[in-house]
Amino acid sequence: MYIARLGTRHLVKRMPLSGNRHAPGCPHYKAPVERVGHAAGPAAARETAESRAPTAQTPTPTVETAENATQRRADGDDFSLLRMLHELWVRAELTRWHSGFAGKRHWGVVRRHLLAAARNMATPSGPLAEHLFVPEVFSVERAEKIRERREAVWRQLLLATGAGESPLMLIVGELKALQIGQHRARARLKHLPDRPLMLGGELARRTEYRYAALLGLWEAAPLLHMVMAGTVALDDIGAATVLDMALMACSPEWIPVANVQEVVLMERLVADGRSFRRLMGEQTFAQATETALLTDMPQPAPQFIDRCKTSVTKP
Repeated sequence: MYIARLGTRHLVKRMPLSGNRHAPGCPHYKAPVERVGHAAGPAAARETAESRAPTAQTPTPTVETAENATQRRADGDDFSLLRMLHELWVRAELTRWHSGFAGKRHWGVVRRHLLAAARNMATPSGPLAEHLFVPEVFSVERAEKIRERREAVWRQLLLATGAGESPLMLIVGELKALQIGQHRARARLKHLPDRPLMLGGELARRTEYRYAALLGLWEAAPLLHMVMAGTVALDDIGAATVLDMALMACSPEWIPVANVQEVVLMERLVADGRSFRRLMGEQTFAQATETALLTDMPQPAPQFIDRCKTSVTKP
């Protein structure tokens, strides 16, 4: 461990590449790279300069301009936002669970962890926290104050944008409804009830096609949370249009899940009071996918989902 300076604060941080040498139950433990299973290339995501932390080999979060968003879609790379969302979830330690979290992990806690993680993540266009907007918990009683704070953030983003540029930000929030019509579509976030996000027809069709299985899982299991990450453009009057988006389903405990087998596994581990880490990505072991790592044992114990038998297995 070492002490890092962050503004006027001092933080105790883990030494680079030492996470797998901590005890599995330690909050600073990190699974070896071969077990993390990030479905991403070798690009590096840097810690912010203020933290004085060394470079870490993790996917690079991207905050796009309208031009490179168009080029990225033309190049067929539709996964950068999803990789960023996975990395943000990992750094926010929302893939970690133990029984002491039961009943305490709600959107307010999730939001606080996401914003804290974003302060230590950098993008090619600057610190991620400067571009990220995560809606605060909505309350009818505090609706006017919440709206004022949100508009102040969005107005600051408008003022910080150069002449002739479209103000862009990254929004991460819980999706309440995806309304797709013949000519237009809207994404409504649970904690942003008065500001629907507009989607172009092409994006809506692509999202509906790509995430058909995930949206079907969400519809069949209403207790799941659907998290949306979107690159959003603002016009002069503050109307928000989504340029690109990614979706990620989460269990009631905000642990990412991709299919019904993972839902069952997370339910079982939580019900049994186990401590574990959800492993992100698409790494496979023979016919099984390494999905979770038990951390309440002397040695970490991987949990696999057998795709052929649709059962939970151990190596």
